[in-house]
Amino acid sequence: MKLISVIVPVYNVEAYVSKCIQSLIDQTYKNIEIILINDGSTDESKNICSNFAEHFSNVNLFNTVNQGQSAARNIGLKHAKGEYIGFVDSDDYIEHGFYESLINAIESTDSSVASGLIVTDQINQNLTVINREEAITRIMGGDLGTVVWNKLFRADILKDVYFPIGQVHEEIEFNRNYLTRVAKLVVVPNVKYHYTSRRDGNTNSRFELSRLNVFDQINKFISDVSMEGQANAKRALIIFGAIQFLDMYKSAYRNSADKTIKLKIRRCFMYYFKHFDVLIIRKNPVFTLRCCRFLIAPDTYIRRQINGE
Repeated sequence: MKLISVIVPVYNVEAYVSKCIQSLIDQTYKNIEIILINDGSTDESKNICSNFAEHFSNVNLFNTVNQGQSAARNIGLKHAKGEYIGFVDSDDYIEHGFYESLINAIESTDSSVASGLIVTDQINQNLTVINREEAITRIMGGDLGTVVWNKLFRADILKDVYFPIGQVHEEIEFNRNYLTRVAKLVVVPNVKYHYTSRRDGNTNSRFELSRLNVFDQINKFISDVSMEGQANAKRALIIFGAIQFLDMYKSAYRNSADKTIKLKIRRCFMYYFKHFDVLIIRKNPVFTLRCCRFLIAPDTYIRRQINGE
């Protein structure tokens, strides 16, 4: 029975972390090491994690000063001993058969990665094996998501692959690096990951200037897929870039960001919009219209979006 290492960054989640860890302990697949990285928590999270580590031999706790989720995940990667690696966020929890479904899918199809669906109302309830280009297309612009918590990875494809420190959207660079090593990815329906989207301290809506770094990350990815002639993946990344900077402008608007910052965001958005081709426009007419409205009057468009007009 092959070992799965599950990496869980922990920071000030005392209301959630017990349920998260217990869901990992209760997995039907039993050969799991649970790696908890306490990222300098100031609440009771550290003590809760310590209690689990004392009572369960497969729970390992590492304490560090606060450095952020990327650094915590990287510490976990360095300590992971498993032939497979998964990630779970400490305020989330998973169904009992989550990892059994993913590892069985990988082994039965000889794939490098198994991914659950972000969009769950899929008609196809069978395992689906896809190649690298379709994996990039669906991860960066579709139902598989850029996140890592709905996936299980063969450890060898993550060798020397780490999350960049001090960047927002660090998973873009992580995806770019590991996907170069993926020949096949298997899509697994009906795996249940329970994501806590609203909680005290959730930072998803805050605007940070470091978000502008995503422009270079996306463009590196576009350059890679262009060199390999992956036209569909390139289109998905162009749309992904446009969406990122639309959302970024909305965040900047809500936080009354300086006009200079909003202008930089708009210029980045325009870069991707200029690369829309006929196929993108035909497949995404509503989104294309939204983009045009944003370019004509960005603040008016965003205000109406926020107000639901």
